[in-house]
Amino acid sequence: MTNKSKDFTKRGKRTERFGLLLDEKLKKDLNNLSRVTNSKSVNDLIINVLLEYVEREDNQVKLEQYQKLLE
Repeated sequence: MTNKSKDFTKRGKRTERFGLLLDEKLKKDLNNLSRVTNSKSVNDLIINVLLEYVEREDNQVKLEQYQKLLE
């Protein structure tokens, strides 16, 4: 038996919730991109894209400036 969150029956399956968040074109594009980039899954593709974005030099500068402001 798998663990289910307490709100599972209210929210539905994860794939259904994920599908509701994305419009059909974006969903299709992400699926196709994950295939052509040899990603393990759409989630893997999204994480890799986010990591590339965060690691960009201009974003690292912004992050460092923001972290200094927080101190």
